Amino acid sequence: MIAITSLTDSPLRRLAHYTLDTVSGETEWRSSSMSTRTAQNSVTDLLFVGLVQLNDVESLKMIERSSELTQRLK
Repeated sequence: MIAITSLTDSPLRRLAHYTLDTVSGETEWRSSSMSTRTAQNSVTDLLFVGLVQLNDVESLKMIERSSELTQRLK
């Protein structure tokens, strides 16, 4: 299991085989939650792109299928 988490000890961190740490310092404007989400989204996007590149043909089929299913929800 890969977990995207902070550096602090947690049950998720202990369960994970690999951890991808995101760090954000608290400011007086409490913008850390926004910067943490941005960092986590960036890590998730990089993982997604890396996995797609491993098997681009099959990945493209899955992305197209996902798009078709999403269109049905509109």
